[in-house]
Amino acid sequence: MNATAGGLLTELSFNLASNQDVFGYLISPQGDRVVYNVTTNPGSGFIGDGNLYSVLIGGGTSTLLTTAADPGYGVFGATFSITSDNQRVVYRYRRDASAPVILEAVNLAGGNRVTLYSEAGAEPLGVFRVSADGLWVLFQQTSSTGALRTIPPNGGSATLVGSGSFRQFLPDSSRVLYTTNAVTGRFDLFSVQVFGGGERNLSRVEDQVQVGDVLASPDSEWIVYEVEGYGATSFTELRVSDGTEAQTQLRLFLPSLRR
Repeated sequence: MNATAGGLLTELSFNLASNQDVFGYLISPQGDRVVYNVTTNPGSGFIGDGNLYSVLIGGGTSTLLTTAADPGYGVFGATFSITSDNQRVVYRYRRDASAPVILEAVNLAGGNRVTLYSEAGAEPLGVFRVSADGLWVLFQQTSSTGALRTIPPNGGSATLVGSGSFRQFLPDSSRVLYTTNAVTGRFDLFSVQVFGGGERNLSRVEDQVQVGDVLASPDSEWIVYEVEGYGATSFTELRVSDGTEAQTQLRLFLPSLRR
C-alpha cells in the first residue's frame, strides 16, 4: 500500500508462506481497512478459495475473519462484499470437503460471525448481493424454484421474497427486481418489497415475449428493461416502467440491439 501522494510503501498482508498468495482484496467504504483473501496452493498450481483477513489501511496486525479453511477451500477471490455502513463483510464460504457451502457475515474488524444460510439437500446457494444501504443481503437458492430470500447481514430469519431469476436491488434498497414465468406463464419483470410482500408486475409482456436485461435509474424512479420476441416474430425492444403495476408501456423499437 502507498498513499496517493507517494511516500514509503507499507506491506499490509502478513508474511506469506511460499505456497500462499493474496488473491482478491477490497477497501472498506470509509477507507479505513483493507479486506484481503489469502489462498493456499494445494500443490496443483491452481489458485482457488482462501481465508479472509482484515487490516488497517495504514498497516498493522491482520485479523482472520473467516474460520481457517482447508487448502483449496474458503472464499473465492474478491467475491465477498463489505456493507456500505462499514460494518460487515458478507461472503460465500466452505470450510472443507465435508462441510456445506454457507453464506456468512462477520464484523469488518472481526467478531460476531454469523451464518446467514447453509446449503441443504436440493437447495444449493447461488448468487448473493448486498443492498446499497447495507441493511439487507439477497441470496438465491439454485433449486428448480430459484427461491430468492433476504436477510439482515447481522443474521436473523430469512424472508422469501420471490422465485425466479435474480436481477437487482433498486438503488434506494426498497425493492428487489426479478423475472419469473411462475405467475403469468410469461417471463415478466416483477418487483417486491425488500422485506417481502407488495409484489408488482412491471412488464406484462405479450405471448412469445420475455424480459431480458434490466437497469434501474440511480433515483429508483424508472426501470428500463429489454424484451425479446421469439417464435414467428423476432425482435428486441427497450421498455420503461415507473415502478408501478404495469398497464401500458412506453416502447422504443431497437431492431439492431444485440450484445
